[in-house]
Amino acid sequence: MFWQIATADHIGGRFEQQDRVATWQTPTADRALVVLADGMGGHQGGALAAQAVINCAQTLWQNQCQHANVDNPCQLLKDFCQSAHEAVRQAGEAHDLEPHSTCVVLYIQADKAWLSHIGDSRFYWFHQGRYQRRSKDDSVVQMLFDMGRITEEEMATHPDQGCLLKGLGGYDAPHAYCEHIPLDTDDSFVLCSDGLWEHISNDEMHIALTEDALDTSAKQLVEQAAQRGGERGDNVAVALIRAYQ
Repeated sequence: MFWQIATADHIGGRFEQQDRVATWQTPTADRALVVLADGMGGHQGGALAAQAVINCAQTLWQNQCQHANVDNPCQLLKDFCQSAHEAVRQAGEAHDLEPHSTCVVLYIQADKAWLSHIGDSRFYWFHQGRYQRRSKDDSVVQMLFDMGRITEEEMATHPDQGCLLKGLGGYDAPHAYCEHIPLDTDDSFVLCSDGLWEHISNDEMHIALTEDALDTSAKQLVEQAAQRGGERGDNVAVALIRAYQ
């Protein structure tokens, strides 16, 4: 099984792009690492935090994933989240800032995928042309949704949207979970920051994943999300991942 990946980002209505998304693949496209981070921490701090996460991912790929299959991918992703947490904290200390970042990471090895996330950047899984599920945010609005007090649609516009319970950076290391998904040839994923999922529906994500030109679809999604976000809209970032034979 092989994988096609496309990424895109948009500054939205903000003065600075504090979202980061990056991907690495083997030449045969049978193994890949995709990481998306949404930085927080005011001017410069958010971008600093998100870039620290991406830098950690690049090191992970070069040192552990690039040349051989990983024996314990779940432990790999948990260790990565811990390393990224320390990197964000150290970057903040070096610049006298207190930045934080979300993170969602996908590691693919042939016909298996492993996913981990912290914060409210999400992954969406589609199987046989249908939406299966998304990651659960580490946030106040996710708690309200789980309690049945708000709907899925209301999460995007709730006054407490953006109030996170976990993030990379700071002094308390967040607990990272790992999910394993056996894959089929018609599986696909979306990784995105809240600037995208607040404005783009599951159906629109699925349509983007089925278009022939995946790069164009990714660009169109972030542009659409930014337009809907308006003059003061959030940064947007997305990665589209789909299998092929």
